[in-house]
Amino acid sequence: MTTTTHTLDASPASGAGSSWVPGGRLLRAEFLKLTRRRGLMIATVTMTVGAVIAYFAVAAGLHAASPGQYGPAGGSRSLTHIVFLLGELGAVAAILVGASAGAADVTSGVFRNLVTTGRSRVALYLARIPAGLGVTAAVMAVAYALSAACSVLFAGQLPAPPAHLIIAGGAWLLLNAALAFLLGLGLSALIGSQSTTIAVLLALTIVVTPLVASVSALPDIRQALPGIALYQLQPSALGGIGVRGLTMTTTAIAVVLTAWAVLAMSAGIWRTVTRDS
Repeated sequence: MTTTTHTLDASPASGAGSSWVPGGRLLRAEFLKLTRRRGLMIATVTMTVGAVIAYFAVAAGLHAASPGQYGPAGGSRSLTHIVFLLGELGAVAAILVGASAGAADVTSGVFRNLVTTGRSRVALYLARIPAGLGVTAAVMAVAYALSAACSVLFAGQLPAPPAHLIIAGGAWLLLNAALAFLLGLGLSALIGSQSTTIAVLLALTIVVTPLVASVSALPDIRQALPGIALYQLQPSALGGIGVRGLTMTTTAIAVVLTAWAVLAMSAGIWRTVTRDS
């Protein structure tokens, strides 16, 4: 089904068989490829929307069973917990989507068929970016919208999170997920392996970044890691922990995050263009 869509899009009638700019049909084909991978979508939704539902279900259940010991399930504090939870799990979900988008065609043997259609290899890669970002952003938006609604509706006597704080948290989570996706896409396209990409980026996210963040003796070196820049950017009112002994300017944060995004995309494009079909 997917191969057929690419073939039609690369036909002479489409007028863009060799253009490096992906057309609308190619973008839709890449989007459908991701959304039709049932296992990927189940894992992604479970780690985001499912995690939010589980959190508020448990919190509401504890409050109902013992209101004197456990406070309401909502409020600003709950939103802080959710931002932390979705920051970690959302990044993992985005890595899964990126790794699948970047390497699935190679590991399944579909890449050879796509190349023989005459479609530009650059277009094939670039089409995965808006498609994957669309899937990642949609899932994260649903999860966070549900979180924000529950934080307000279940606040009880606690102060509900203000609108500006909700917006700031959502923007940070989308940026966090978008960067994780781009890194997953670029690395998986570069090495051609979903499992290795996931293992490397999970180690970087869960082990390396928190460890380096705690070493105050290396302030300058730490600024080069994307996770450190994201730590600096997280709103302090939503549990932003910052990094001990290090303060980055907004310009420095933008440069670091942009550099990693460009590096990931460049590596993925280069490998896609040079890969043997």
